[in-house]
Amino acid sequence: LEGDESDTELLSNYSTTVAWASDAHYKACELDKVVELRRERLALTERTLEQDPSDNDVRQQVAYAHTGLGRVMLQTGRVEESERHLRQAVRI
Repeated sequence: LEGDESDTELLSNYSTTVAWASDAHYKACELDKVVELRRERLALTERTLEQDPSDNDVRQQVAYAHTGLGRVMLQTGRVEESERHLRQAVRI
């Protein structure tokens, strides 16, 4: 990621691109890469939320990122980590 890392639009757009890449790897059954990319998406959305904690759209994106990561963790047998992410999504 290059550019002003405090630019929420840049972070949001990059986060969306990472999500699309994750979906492509999911379709190719490359689950380790999916986990890596979904973790990256979660980190990006959380950074965006830090800049404006009251932004409900970003809160929704963070919840979605936790849900996506939780689901792929479940599919790879990482049940405890999956549960942690899914519970966090519900809290949001």
